[in-house]
Amino acid sequence: MKNKITAKRKWIAALAAVLCVAGGCKPRYVGGASRSSQEEKVITAGAEVEDIPERLPTLAEVSDPYQYVTENLSLSVPQGLAFLHPSEDTSTASGTYYLTGVSDPEQPLLLNGKEIENRGQNGSFARSVTLEDAENKFTIQQGTQEASVIIQKGSEEGKVPLTDKITKMQPEISTAEDVGEIYTLQCIGPAGSRITAEIAGETIEMKQNVAAAQDGVPATFSAQYRIPEKEGISLLGTVTYSLNGTAYPSEGQLFSVASGSDLTVELQNEAICIFSGPSVNQKILTTGRKGAVDKVIDFGGDNASGKMYQLGMGGWIQAAGVSPATEEIAVKSVFSESEFTRQKEQEIFTFHGDGRPLYRIEADEEAFAIRFYQTSGLKVPDLGKSQLFLQGQAEQDGDDTILTLSLSQEPLWGYYVEYEGTDTRLIFLPHPGQGTEDLPLDGITVAIDPGHGGTDTGTLGLPYDMAPMEKDVAAATAEALKKQLGLLGARVVLVREGDDNPTMNVRMKRSWEASADFYISLHCNGAGYSQEMITANGVEVYYFEPAAQKLAESISSRISEATGRRNRGAQHSYYRVTMQSFAPSVLVELGFLPNPGDFDSMCSKEGIYQSVTAISDALVEFLQQE
Repeated sequence: MKNKITAKRKWIAALAAVLCVAGGCKPRYVGGASRSSQEEKVITAGAEVEDIPERLPTLAEVSDPYQYVTENLSLSVPQGLAFLHPSEDTSTASGTYYLTGVSDPEQPLLLNGKEIENRGQNGSFARSVTLEDAENKFTIQQGTQEASVIIQKGSEEGKVPLTDKITKMQPEISTAEDVGEIYTLQCIGPAGSRITAEIAGETIEMKQNVAAAQDGVPATFSAQYRIPEKEGISLLGTVTYSLNGTAYPSEGQLFSVASGSDLTVELQNEAICIFSGPSVNQKILTTGRKGAVDKVIDFGGDNASGKMYQLGMGGWIQAAGVSPATEEIAVKSVFSESEFTRQKEQEIFTFHGDGRPLYRIEADEEAFAIRFYQTSGLKVPDLGKSQLFLQGQAEQDGDDTILTLSLSQEPLWGYYVEYEGTDTRLIFLPHPGQGTEDLPLDGITVAIDPGHGGTDTGTLGLPYDMAPMEKDVAAATAEALKKQLGLLGARVVLVREGDDNPTMNVRMKRSWEASADFYISLHCNGAGYSQEMITANGVEVYYFEPAAQKLAESISSRISEATGRRNRGAQHSYYRVTMQSFAPSVLVELGFLPNPGDFDSMCSKEGIYQSVTAISDALVEFLQQE
């Protein structure tokens, strides 16, 4: 059995603060029992995954941890003396150019006779140069070796890449439009081509918006489509664009809304912010979960936010995160029955009703409260078997119901809301505890998410597209982190394996179904190829839920201390993968890939090992903190 945790946390009070609950709350510290070991861990209600992550070798079974963690890392970085960006003579219309390349770190490096300083530990270099009109020749030299490139300043005509496919098919998200209105069908395709679009049995000829200098370059095609007369809310379907016999269906679907019909939408993201106004720059009112349903009462938005809907509960949501609901489901829910069950240490409230309401956490120092919007009829089930809560109370507040649960002294780790049919489940998880002195992460499951993948390369590396890109560095670091965490007793699930690119929903769902106690998303930073990249450097860690703030701070400072990369600190934001409330979830930006120092560090075995040991130390510290 594992030791009982003595750590105390400010989880409830911090949660209340971030959700803008009324002030005046004092922190409530909790401590107490641990969750069961990994071998006994139950998969959560509604989960589809039944297999627990494989057992990994521990410290007692590995003679050389560094060798074990870093073996088989496959990041191949160019060597020698060479320009990498550009790798050959080129032309540009810009007045500046960001030169990058590789060199021997043991010898001085000259660029047109002047020494380049601030190279990476393996000799990577970068320099932003000003271009004169016409031809610009740049030569790097080390001893008797040299390499040159010529950059022609002027028109980039002829360098525009050609395409033979259709992209950016509209609608990219499911969209509801009033009957009789004109909707613009649009896509990107090769100039000079014949493209058609088919929707609801009607075929429409697309027209190229602007004449292009040559056939085959990417061009915008569009056509006007009048939404047909239909009753109620009707699914018209996807728009299928065709080019040379190949079909390209839109990702989103088109719906029609008849006059007088109420538009009801269903949330499509595992987590999504709901704002106090029609802009993502407004205060976050709450978060919503996939499956929740509400009525649209107004429209809005701006350039940064895109189209936004105001929901019946009062908040605003981005249209990209919802789709019109075609099934009949109550917007104002009535809970007919409530149940309380325990599965191992998880405590589950199931509310049977006729809708799937949105909610907001409203907590103070003594209780965990959840406001279910536009609901009634909720009754508190018998909590006699609960170890997390002493008692519960339900009260009506206008159109909403507030369930208040008085907390016991057992430590609360997180919660999760899910919907099945018209049942709403509220699942609570206790603190997972800590392992032994030799295996401090015994019984802990960590979900590691290497960012991007497949055709989504993420940020390009210092050598542009010739060397490891963000997806590659993230994957290599994830494999090393998996081994390092295993040495300390943790079970690990990689939510992206190989070179696939799961959706955000899939990544988040996999971590929940694996009963993860932590979620670590790995990324690399970048800000384009510019002068800024010479000085832009360092690690930063993003979090959303306040329960993850201290973990984010610890990871950032520990990676910085271990690698020498600048500590940019913990940053509060609402990246979707950090919005998981069942476990502390963070997004780690390991460093800036276009920066020579960061690039060499992130791509080296030493740098990767330093990063993953720093992350594992931060997890241990987080579990053991007072």
